[in-house]
Amino acid sequence: MKAILKRELRAYFQTPIGYIFIGMFLVLSGIFFILYTVQSGYPTLDSVLYNLLTVFIFLVPILTMRSFSEERNKKTDQLLLTSPASVREIVLGKFFAAAAVYIITLLLTLLYLIVIARHGEPAYLQTLCSYIGFALLGLTFISIGLFVSSCTENQIVAAIVTFALLLMFYVIGSLKASVSSPFLSAILSALALTEPFSTFNVGILALAPTVYYISVTALLLFFTEQVVESRRWK
Repeated sequence: MKAILKRELRAYFQTPIGYIFIGMFLVLSGIFFILYTVQSGYPTLDSVLYNLLTVFIFLVPILTMRSFSEERNKKTDQLLLTSPASVREIVLGKFFAAAAVYIITLLLTLLYLIVIARHGEPAYLQTLCSYIGFALLGLTFISIGLFVSSCTENQIVAAIVTFALLLMFYVIGSLKASVSSPFLSAILSALALTEPFSTFNVGILALAPTVYYISVTALLLFFTEQVVESRRWK
């Protein structure tokens, strides 16, 4: 798995993808930081992360679109599948590479706390909870992108479908309030991936949303593994 991880990390920075993701994330987070923290004098970064959520729906497809699609398009997937690495190691290697780029970029925004500290006392505990929630949500988004990428050999299709799915999961949360049926409301709650993040973003580190994100991520990685495994014998 280490070889796959190193290979994928190199690939992110041998192409513009890694730089585009990091650059756009930091620029937009900086804008939101000025608008919602500096100008308002608010001592946390929860508003920054909440507004980044909308932008993140556009950024994740950029990060994940090439993961498996490029391998299939260039016909290098069969070489990868016949390597000593298992399918699970291949999937996890690609996942951890994308996750590393994402987490490192997210951690860079913690530097904003230095600015807050110069003008007041940052709400460290609430900020920590917000970042844990955003990290877990991001990993779930990445697992969705990897799954979609494993289903097509076209990077553009992978990016569009990933964006559409993430947007759908984002919108579902707002639809729940307009539904009167308890059964349908429960289904929408289970599909509203962004809703549990709200718990973290108010400074509550709860077990249920943590387990939810980890479970969804693990399930999607399992599905990705099955899709990739099915091509081994074709």
